[in-house]
Parts: sequence; structure tokens; C-alpha cells
Amino acid sequence: MSWTHASIGRILENPSYLGTEYYPQLIGEELFERVQRRREKVRAELGRADHRSGRDERILFGGVIWCAECGAVCSHIQPSHKKERGGTAKWKCKSYVTGRAKNCRNSFITDGQAKQVCVEAINAVIRNKGLLRVQRQEEKVSPQYRVLERNLQRMKEEQESTETDLMKLLYERAEERYRTLEVRDGEFRAEEIKNILAGKKELETFDENLYRKIIARIWVHGGN
Repeated sequence: MSWTHASIGRILENPSYLGTEYYPQLIGEELFERVQRRREKVRAELGRADHRSGRDERILFGGVIWCAECGAVCSHIQPSHKKERGGTAKWKCKSYVTGRAKNCRNSFITDGQAKQVCVEAINAVIRNKGLLRVQRQEEKVSPQYRVLERNLQRMKEEQESTETDLMKLLYERAEERYRTLEVRDGEFRAEEIKNILAGKKELETFDENLYRKIIARIWVHGGN
């Protein structure tokens, strides 16, 4: 095999290197995504990004579009077969593409559909700010957290529990505390979005600036 710039580029962009049902994983998902972002940045700096169909969208939606069927992130897949060339690129479930999700129905969405979803979601909030309402949690510490705290204290006093049991309870307590903080963070985020959209009129076209400020994740369901 000739190790040309093009052949190395194809390897760096091939999702098969994340592993499939038959082949081992050769590169971690986090590293794979980081490489894609870096390559797109280099292309943009060299003035090549505008000449590669779908590359801007790949940067725009990378790590944002997820499969609601199996919970995996979606990859930007260009048409590869001769019959498909010139067709539309799609965001497809990475687990389905690599053969690791046996029960996934291959959720997918096009760049245009992703942009339209963002427009509709932002317009819905502009029309009805009540959609951002988050259930308030008055207590700084949840009842469940207090129960875990008491159990942990009792376990320490009795000194009969194993280190594994103690670590398990510590983890559960930390998890419950994080869940509580996450709710309050949601309240802050909802207020922040309201301020961003204050005085805004409904969008007619995709607004990249608002998208980057507001949309954190897009979930794609099967049956598309």
C-alpha cells in the first residue's frame, strides 16, 4: 500500500477503525472525533473547506447529533458507492455503521433536516417561553441524598462493611448530588436561553449564531 497523503486521510476518516462486529477497535471514539475536528480546521485554514461538500456541516453538527435508538453519536457519512455519488450526505448512527448496534434501526438525518429541526425548535421557544420551564427543586439537598448520607455515616461507625460496599455507597451519594446540581443548572440554562431570545422574531432560515448558543444536542429517532 502506498502511504500517500490521500490514503492516510482516508484512514483518519474511516469509521471502521472504531471497530466493528468482526474487527477490533483500533482508535478511541474521542480521539477519532478530535482528529476529524482538527482535519476540518486545517482544511479551512488552507482554503479547501468550501470545496468539499458537507464539510462545514460536519464541523457544525459534529458531536451534537445522537441516535435516540441506542444512544450513540452520529457520524457524517458521504455517499460512497458509485450509484450514490452525487447524493445527499447523512448523519448516521455510528454504532450501526460500525456494526456494534444489533438492535438499532439506523437512525439518520441529512444536513438540511438538521438545520430545519434547529429552526423549528428555536421558533417554538420564541413563540412559547414556557417550553423552557424546568421543575424547580427548593431543597439544596434531596431526601435521597440525606438517606445515603445517613447510611454512609452508619457504615463508617459500624466498621463492618467492606471497602467495596463503602465505595459503592460513596459513588451513589456523589451521583445523587450531581443529579441535584444538574437540575439547578438546567434552571440557569433556561433563563440564559430566554435572555438570548428576548425580542427575537421567528427565524425564516437557519441561524448559525443562535444554533451555537442554544442547541446542545439533537436526538434522531428511528423510522426516518
